[in-house]
Amino acid sequence: MKLKIKAIEGNKNHYLLFLLMFVIIYIFFSQIYPYRLWKMEEDNLFILTSDFTKAVLTSPAGVAEWIGLWLAQWYGNVIVGILINTVLLSLLGVISYYTMKENKLGGGMLGFAALPVVATMWASFYAHSPVIIVSQIALWGALLLYSKIGNYSLRLAIFAVLIPIMLFLIPGGALIFLYISIALVEMIRSPRSSKSLVYILLAILAAFAPVIWNYFYYEPIAVRYSMFTNAEIPTWLTIFVFLPCLISIFNLSKVKHIAFYWAYVIIALLLGTASAILYKDSVFKNSEESYHLEYLAENRMWNRILQRGMDSELSLYDLRMKYSVLSLIELNKLPELLFSLPVTPMLEYTYPSPNSRMTYGLNSRFYKSLNLTNEAMHNLFQDACMSDYGMNFRDLRNLAQCAKISGNEELARKYLSIYSRSNLNTTKLEEFVNASRGEAPRLPQLFSASTDVKTLMRVLSSQYSTTSINDCLLCNLLMKKDLATFAQVAPFCLTSPELVRGCYKEAALLCKVNNIPCRIEVTDEALRAYSDLQQMMQTGNSEAIGRKFAGSYLKYYFSDINVEKIE
Repeated sequence: MKLKIKAIEGNKNHYLLFLLMFVIIYIFFSQIYPYRLWKMEEDNLFILTSDFTKAVLTSPAGVAEWIGLWLAQWYGNVIVGILINTVLLSLLGVISYYTMKENKLGGGMLGFAALPVVATMWASFYAHSPVIIVSQIALWGALLLYSKIGNYSLRLAIFAVLIPIMLFLIPGGALIFLYISIALVEMIRSPRSSKSLVYILLAILAAFAPVIWNYFYYEPIAVRYSMFTNAEIPTWLTIFVFLPCLISIFNLSKVKHIAFYWAYVIIALLLGTASAILYKDSVFKNSEESYHLEYLAENRMWNRILQRGMDSELSLYDLRMKYSVLSLIELNKLPELLFSLPVTPMLEYTYPSPNSRMTYGLNSRFYKSLNLTNEAMHNLFQDACMSDYGMNFRDLRNLAQCAKISGNEELARKYLSIYSRSNLNTTKLEEFVNASRGEAPRLPQLFSASTDVKTLMRVLSSQYSTTSINDCLLCNLLMKKDLATFAQVAPFCLTSPELVRGCYKEAALLCKVNNIPCRIEVTDEALRAYSDLQQMMQTGNSEAIGRKFAGSYLKYYFSDINVEKIE
């Protein structure tokens, strides 16, 4: 049996096509959705152990998933992640280009090689690792290899070999597409031959036989193999890439030989349109903003978080305010700057009923900033339980840091040893773990309650007190304009004059004005500010009040905030 492999007749301009794809994809991810890729590293886990490797490889499309997880660990660096993702998608475009060229498509129609890239880019927005991209590269690579074999009998043998191999590289929906694509290749090669009909029947059997088999013996695999999830449906769109190929069956030469420069136009239109649609998607944009906040918090860029928090026109008001308050806690400026933010009486520091990885992540950061490490670890474990692998890189890092803060060096080393089994450099990890804020002995018990006030009051009642915890409690009461409780609690928290700062001075004055007994001394500065505010309120000059008392608790206390109008 003689192997016949056709040579690829290249065009000297095709390298510019590949460069165009690379540039558009890089600009899209670097300028619009850079932190979505960074999030992939946080959400995943890759460990070089036999148990982990066996669990991943034995699942459908396990090889593609293993490769995707290995790649995802490098996405922790934003620039590196963007480059890897861009290279992978561009490689997919190159493979699809040569596959189409092998199947009698030329000229400007080769621009449709960007269609698999567009579909895969869309699909990757529903995935938590590059597994979709890896599986599509495997799919088109197999199709290119198959298309280059000229001997019919050998192609049939290769087709049979691909069935078990591709089961480990491609998820169900995309695997079915591969078999259909192979059938289309045969129709293009021999449009009026019975051979193409044989391939169509074989494609149907190959695609659905494993589903039927697994349904009777192991249903979970069958479900995973056969379900068309959000991540798999877009891969079916790539079937349209063969519509131009089918035109060649009817020998429509005018369509087949469109000028090559149209390939640039088609690629730019396909990738540009997809980028515009994804850019305008409100769900993806909100997710990107939340990932950006998580990135800034993970890298302790508190001032940049505050800059975003000052912008009241951005979406995700509640999440932004929570991260902004967290930044003030970390910077030890909560009483001074809290009311410079567009906060409302409804704002809580944490999510009282967390139900997602985002909410557990925020809660764990808040409790860690207060050195309530047990409660932080509780939220981290809850978050890990919701991940696909029962643990992830972010939780490992933060669990190690919490153990370090609480003085449990042995536990911190255990988490670090797990982390070191990946291929990542642990030097940066050790710097992260050692960046802790130690203040006082740690509490052995948890303090989870229904609201922030109840949680902080329970902490205070245990006679465990730090400056950060006291500030959080008092400022929470002031956000809710609860001066009566503030007057009762403040003397136990503000035990020295230097602790009475920022909004506490104005709150003590308001207690006096409202005849609420409070043992915090009222300063002359606060009295003068109150007198000025009263005079300006009588004149009704709201703009002057806004300028003079920007960030003042007095202005916040006397303002009527319509919470329902805030996003």
